[in-house]
Amino acid sequence: MLIALSAAISFRPEQLWGIFIAIPFLLAAVFCGGMGGGDIKLMAAAGLVMGLSAGIFATIVGLSLVLAYSVIVKICKKTQVIAVPLVPFLSVGCVAGYLIG
Repeated sequence: MLIALSAAISFRPEQLWGIFIAIPFLLAAVFCGGMGGGDIKLMAAAGLVMGLSAGIFATIVGLSLVLAYSVIVKICKKTQVIAVPLVPFLSVGCVAGYLIG
């Protein structure tokens, strides 16, 4: 909630497009399951702050970090990664997107 409110500090109408960053996460939660609502809320609020282009960058960075983590765990432990929380990785991606955008 506070992230979305911080979008009002330097609001520009084109930042409203950033809320669409959360749609792939919402669709994945509805159709695939296994994803909490925190990921969706974080990306919707961060998309409002950053806008569409920086939000896409943040999503790509965050999901790339999750993929790298899962591969490293798979190689080191020789087991399948069952559940990985996305919020820490998406948060790093959002910080990177905010600083670049």
